[in-house]
Amino acid sequence: MNPDPLRIAAVTALPKQRLQLTFADGLDAEVDLSGWIADTRALQALADPGLFVRARVGEFGATVVW
Repeated sequence: MNPDPLRIAAVTALPKQRLQLTFADGLDAEVDLSGWIADTRALQALADPGLFVRARVGEFGATVVW
C-alpha cells in the first residue's frame, strides 16, 4: 500500500517564518508563511520566533500545529 502523499511526515521551522515540510511520499517542500502571518491577525503570534520554532506535525499528519 502506498503512503498517502498528502500526509505530512515531518516539519522543520526555518528562519523568516518558513517551514520545511516532508510528505509521506518523500516529497519535500519549503513554504513561506511570512506574508500570511503579517496579514492575518489570528496568526500574528507566530511572528515570535520562539513560538514559530515550536511547529510540529498535527494529528494524522494532516496539519502543522504550534
